[in-house]
Amino acid sequence: RILFDDPTGTGPELAPDAAARIFASGQTVYVQLSGHVQGGDMTVYDLGGRVLLTRKLAIEGLHSVEVNHKPGIYVVRVNTPMGTAVQRVAIW
Repeated sequence: RILFDDPTGTGPELAPDAAARIFASGQTVYVQLSGHVQGGDMTVYDLGGRVLLTRKLAIEGLHSVEVNHKPGIYVVRVNTPMGTAVQRVAIW
């Protein structure tokens, strides 16, 4: 299952059964794993598809990850046992 939100990460809430919600502020990417998700993997890509960052997300809850790359649009993918969420985010 792939879920999309608007590129700024400030769009409508995802469905209650969604595995993850992804958004960004400044140089920080936030991943909110829903209460029934017990961890997953996060990958940040540039628009050329190159992997810039990977992280393990151990438990449910809000995770924050600093993305120390130049300002621009990036793609964040979160894989969990409940599904996959993909979101474009603006880093500034």
